[in-house]
Amino acid sequence: GTSVDVRIIDGSYVDDLIMKMINGMELVGPNHDESWLAQQLLMERPYWKATGVRGVCLEEGTPIYPGAFNPPHAGHIAIRDATQSVFSIETAPPHKGSLSVTDTLKRLKLLRGNNVLLTRGAALNVDKSNMFPGHQLVMGADAVIRMFDPCWGPSPQEIAARLIENDTKLVIFGRYIDGEWISAESACKLVPTGVACECVAGRWDVSSSEI
Repeated sequence: GTSVDVRIIDGSYVDDLIMKMINGMELVGPNHDESWLAQQLLMERPYWKATGVRGVCLEEGTPIYPGAFNPPHAGHIAIRDATQSVFSIETAPPHKGSLSVTDTLKRLKLLRGNNVLLTRGAALNVDKSNMFPGHQLVMGADAVIRMFDPCWGPSPQEIAARLIENDTKLVIFGRYIDGEWISAESACKLVPTGVACECVAGRWDVSSSEI
């Protein structure tokens, strides 16, 4: 099938290398750090399609749904379906340790059968806007609150300017925050004037323990 053909093109070396990492075998290269090499090879084609095909970039206009998805649950899938978005995992998340190749592959395995975009160096949503101009960003009300909180980085005005320049639209869904339901409409009111946003109707908070 197509998946097998693409994996052959990708090269048997990287597959063998990654499988060794999954199996916990120690990798010691004579002239280089093979773990670093595996990371580089992993990110050369960061778009993992549901069919098994790996790509270099997203199709134009595909909405991006960032998150940890560890583990993914029914709420995540419902939001993905409602927004026709692609799951996006940052491999060097803020205030957390970077994901190893092994950990990244475990996340991909949890999301097998779904389109997944890996990023590195796009820890904040405004970073994703810069990296993928013209794409929508799908996020919960909690992410909107953090995004425009200056404690997390750039000022709301700076973020708004970048979003507008990058033609980034925010697609927002409601979330429970500290036991209180914050609707998409309430979160949209926090978005600075000029930034395009759209509310996703419904309640999508389904914890993994409820599945």
